[in-house]
Amino acid sequence: MEVLLIIILSFFALGYLLRLFAPFILKWYGKRMMKRFGFTDQGQQNNKREGEVTINKTTSTGGKKKKTVAKDVGDYVDFEEVK
Repeated sequence: MEVLLIIILSFFALGYLLRLFAPFILKWYGKRMMKRFGFTDQGQQNNKREGEVTINKTTSTGGKKKKTVAKDVGDYVDFEEVK
């Protein structure tokens, strides 16, 4: 009977302590995972303002169209229409 009482009380005590220290443990674990996967604070790394829009447009010079694309977008693929 005493062993059963000790087991039940230890479960309640463990639950209470876990509830008390859970925010600190989760914060520490989150920071550890962010370091492990190489994430940094977005405010320090990104110089662009939130909501900034970049417009890419084509300009015509003579008979040919010159296409301008931002360098950080990726590869440009020009598709031709098939009739």
